[in-house]
Amino acid sequence: MKTAGSDRTIYVVIAALVVVLDQFTKMLVDHLRRLPARSRLPQTALALIMGGALGNLLDRARLGYVIDFVDAYWGVHHWPAFNAADSAISIGVVLLVIDILRQPQAGEAPQPPRGEPGPPAMAQDAGSGPAAVATSSAVRSE
Repeated sequence: MKTAGSDRTIYVVIAALVVVLDQFTKMLVDHLRRLPARSRLPQTALALIMGGALGNLLDRARLGYVIDFVDAYWGVHHWPAFNAADSAISIGVVLLVIDILRQPQAGEAPQPPRGEPGPPAMAQDAGSGPAAVATSSAVRSE
């Protein structure tokens, strides 16, 4: 015999999963917003992956399964059935790999060339405006 409390366990699990998903997606967005505006390839790749994932997620939520409708054969070889969302995810992953491989120091900010060894100059002319300070942390608006 089930108690009323055990019937509600699924709702606690769902709420916990939503919190985890919310925090995870916020972490992803916090890192995506640091991509330079010129980085169209990784931005396009991430958009394809996110769109494909959301498309399949909607099928799962709505129907309980994903509709795969492309069934491809090559001679006697059969490729697993897939859909447009799967294709978008696959293309996005390939684009990310291409972007990573074409960057010699992936994950590091490019360093400006140094003229002479020694500490950087801190003083500026009085009429040239405030000194620019390079930092590795992002500024957030709250």
